[in-house]
Amino acid sequence: MDEGPSAGEGHGRGGHISKPDEDEARAAAATAEALVEVLRELERIAGRVGEVELAGWKDISRAGELLGKATDAHGRFVQHLGVLTRTVETLRDRHNRAADALARAAERVDGSRRAWETLQARFADLGQAALDIDGELRAASGRSEEELRATLAAVRARLATTVGTATEVATEARAAGLTDLERRGDAVRQQLEAMLDTVTRATGSD
Repeated sequence: MDEGPSAGEGHGRGGHISKPDEDEARAAAATAEALVEVLRELERIAGRVGEVELAGWKDISRAGELLGKATDAHGRFVQHLGVLTRTVETLRDRHNRAADALARAAERVDGSRRAWETLQARFADLGQAALDIDGELRAASGRSEEELRATLAAVRARLATTVGTATEVATEARAAGLTDLERRGDAVRQQLEAMLDTVTRATGSD
């Protein structure tokens, strides 16, 4: 019997990071570290240039040398930043693809959940119909032959309708990919068909 989702279901399984991902993570970390180091270098140069009084040519030349180093550092900063940006873009693309896949999976799961809940409600209706029919048959005991025939005829018609409903439920379960409910629907249909066959023989109908 399909009892639906259990409280312990739905937990993901952890896994080891792949070698390519590990290499990419290390490269990104190294690039980020180099980027920060170059930035610190630029900040140090900026501080030193700011302290130069520029009182003479020697000071001006020294400041020019520092600015040249700053230009070189800036170029390295831009280079490292470009590498890191491309890495982030690659990771963002992977994230977006994973997010899209998860969105599709969530939609699929939600569709199955709604189908399962709908079919469960229909199974409940089938169960109630079977109980009502059984109650009608029990109540018919002791009635006159004419009343009994009328009751059996009504029960036969109701059973035929209920068998059709059970068939529909099994078909809908198969269409939704819910094989457990499909088997359950087929089993209910067979039980109802057996009841219908019994009532049909009792009424003498074909």
